Amino acid sequence: MQSKLSLRFGGALATTLMMTTWLGCVRQYRPPSANEPHAVLKLRRSYAQQLGTDLSERALLNGEQVLSHQVASSLAAAPLTDALLVHPTPARLDLATTFGHYTTQLVQEQYTEQVPYQDMETYNCGVGTSYQTCTRSVTRYRTEYKTRMVNKTVFVSDGNCSAAVQLAPQVGKSYLIQYDFQANGVCKVACFEQNARADGEFDNRPCPIAAAEAK
Repeated sequence: MQSKLSLRFGGALATTLMMTTWLGCVRQYRPPSANEPHAVLKLRRSYAQQLGTDLSERALLNGEQVLSHQVASSLAAAPLTDALLVHPTPARLDLATTFGHYTTQLVQEQYTEQVPYQDMETYNCGVGTSYQTCTRSVTRYRTEYKTRMVNKTVFVSDGNCSAAVQLAPQVGKSYLIQYDFQANGVCKVACFEQNARADGEFDNRPCPIAAAEAK
């Protein structure tokens, strides 16, 4: 397998807009500096279909985010590739992609409201040193949870898929992760170790798997 890739380093990987496939907060991956021991990891995504209007992509390395962005689905007509430096330790890479579109829907949301009510309280109504207890009506407020129907713009999935691969990066080496989206729920991912050739292209061979155990 031979390939010649146009890569984006650094800032493109830090673009965090939205991802609908996985929910919740995750920690951002801290890549090694160029002066630290590292390997190069290239993430190449190919799409046999372009669905909806938007494409969201996300990649986690050992549970930490290395890629999260959203682009127009039309851009997926050509392969998308990003690259980053990674620590030379065994890892698991999870990739997930979602095609979708935005629409306005009537949805139910919860809100709180401060509702007044009447209560009785006691107070000292005596004169001078004479103590006397009286009661009076006071207005208090309690928090009530309510629901209402509102129009909201929501992201609707037109197709999604996720896949994972194990790898064991070694210092000074380059690796290509090839993710192929074929249809809704149908995708695959493969890892290749790259060896540079004199003509600027690469010879790719399957990544060694014997030592590829994620933490």
